Amino acid sequence: MSSVIRRYSEKDLTIASFNELDLTTRTEISKLIKTPKSYVAETLGGRGAVRFGEISGLGEIVVKQYARGGVLRRIIKSSHLRLGKVVRSQWEFLMLHRVRQLGVRAPLPIAFAYTRGFFYQAWLIMEKIQSANSLAALSLTDQDLVRSVACEVIRQIEILVRNQVFHLDLHPGNVLIDGAGLVWFIDFDKAKKVTLTRQQLKELYLRRWRRAVIKHELPDYLSELICGGLRKLEEDEQL
Repeated sequence: MSSVIRRYSEKDLTIASFNELDLTTRTEISKLIKTPKSYVAETLGGRGAVRFGEISGLGEIVVKQYARGGVLRRIIKSSHLRLGKVVRSQWEFLMLHRVRQLGVRAPLPIAFAYTRGFFYQAWLIMEKIQSANSLAALSLTDQDLVRSVACEVIRQIEILVRNQVFHLDLHPGNVLIDGAGLVWFIDFDKAKKVTLTRQQLKELYLRRWRRAVIKHELPDYLSELICGGLRKLEEDEQL
């Protein structure tokens, strides 16, 4: 894969990728981006509007549009102030490539798109994870499955810790289990490289996970499994 980002201008829209995107592919992406927006409030869900579609040669894909958080979301749902050269969709596009190279199972990013101007809208195009359910939802319906994948969740968090990557929004709603029982981490738009010790970073992950479980009234065993597993891993490493 090339490290050079290729950008294509489609009127007021820029579509970019590491890969060559022919006119047909760009047109299909543009059409999916322009379909009606829908923001669905889900337990522990992200702030993005997600649509599903299919693109010739790429198969089933997901288009994520970035929505605003906080009070401003009531007024402006999807426009963002351009503060630097890297827009939100490009940041997550690059983070997904990085964590996949580290060994974390995350969706394959295909392209990102954004509009021009001081205020912009942004989209990320990714592969679709088949038959996926969040760990948050499964914790209420299938405890046996959750327990069976806990070690893999812990292993992938440990990869992030070891490589000093902090996924600020890593919680049970952003951990997906696909139809084959594989664990996926999603929503890396707030992930970043940090200069913390492994212990400090692990504590951040533990606090974030516990807070999410308590806030959204998820079963206590979710904290016991993941936080307890990370603690035990730490103790084993010190032996």
